[in-house]
Amino acid sequence: MSAITSTCVATAANRVRSERDSAAFSGMFEMTADTHPDAAGPLAAPADCKNPIAYRMVIRERYRSDPAARQQMLCLARRLEDSQYRTKVPVTGPFAEDARDMLTLIHRSATEERRKKR
Repeated sequence: MSAITSTCVATAANRVRSERDSAAFSGMFEMTADTHPDAAGPLAAPADCKNPIAYRMVIRERYRSDPAARQQMLCLARRLEDSQYRTKVPVTGPFAEDARDMLTLIHRSATEERRKKR
């Protein structure tokens, strides 16, 4: 892991803890997946994150550690992947491709878990 990646991840881990403590992802949210650092959603990158690998690590940690962020990501993933919706979720920002890939994986995983429970 490079110094930049580890700095970004360490900063992001602190941010995830403070977001969780302040309930940053509780309540209503917009059905957009914005990866810009100043975005309000669960896929927003930390301000100092420039590396896609570090971005993915940050989002994974956020998904694992914050139930409200996880809920929002699951909603975004379903909206992005399910064909029943007329409009797809817009995925924007510097890490849009990474966010889209992660939402696809989240959706697949959730779909498989639902099938196992039946």
